[in-house]
Amino acid sequence: MQSAWLQCTKQGSPPSLPHSTLACRCRHMQRACKTRGQPWQLAHTGRPGRRSVQAQAKKKGGGKKKQAGSLMDPPKPAAPYLQTEVIMHNLMMVESYKRKVGKPIMDDAEIHEIAKLIWEAPYGVVSHDMEEDPANPKYDYANKAALDLFQATWDELIGQPSSCTTEDVNQNIADRQKLLKQTQDEGTAAVHSYWRKGLKGRPVCISNGLLWNIEAPSGVLIGQAIAIHEWEFEDGTRGGPIAEANAAGTRQAKAATEELHHAEQQVTEQADHVRHLKEVDGLTKGDSGLDAAIAELLLRKETLQHLQ
Repeated sequence: MQSAWLQCTKQGSPPSLPHSTLACRCRHMQRACKTRGQPWQLAHTGRPGRRSVQAQAKKKGGGKKKQAGSLMDPPKPAAPYLQTEVIMHNLMMVESYKRKVGKPIMDDAEIHEIAKLIWEAPYGVVSHDMEEDPANPKYDYANKAALDLFQATWDELIGQPSSCTTEDVNQNIADRQKLLKQTQDEGTAAVHSYWRKGLKGRPVCISNGLLWNIEAPSGVLIGQAIAIHEWEFEDGTRGGPIAEANAAGTRQAKAATEELHHAEQQVTEQADHVRHLKEVDGLTKGDSGLDAAIAELLLRKETLQHLQ
């Protein structure tokens, strides 16, 4: 079957498309040119050894043609989440997550922005492919947080067997196989105390995560993904939104305790002052100094009650 080389000289190089959609895109482009009153022509490019097709939209009046890029092999965008195949993969991930878990992976996320939101999420998201080689799945997606966690760049991790981040310990290898099988059978699996390693060898424990199956619209299993919400390194350092929330809660609790202790001290000091005015200075009710001190004591007690 001959391959087609489709070029659009009207808009530059759009993202790469599956072979099955090229004819459909060609028709869309033809209709768009007719709507704008621009003639449409198909021409063969002289690529040796193969037959190729060039789609050109010429401006009226003989305007200059823009340099075309290839729809089949365009320059890849700088950020992985801008690549068409990555966007489509993200959409299948989030749709599968919603079906398996019963809620969206992100609240109030629009479909056109989900790829960027997942890429920049504060928790790790990584997936491997189950179609090409189910016995040895390879990484096909990782967001920024996951790449940092596994000490890798996109190009270093994507395409590697997902087993490359499993510690070479028999128990860890067995735990991985058991977890993947459980997910394949049940659709999801909670992940706790699951040790992995970065590409540079740094051990990391996934202390809170969720693994789920990625399915095509037909229901066929095509991969698995994990959302890593909390992790811990060997030195006890914790990361992820759950760890950050817990740390923030601890800080808030500590601040509240300190504030309460300070308020208690304020009440004690003012009560001692009132007692001194009565017993040492001999002031009685009606004396301005004693009345003011009692009013301040009541105010501090009220503040303490609010904190309690």
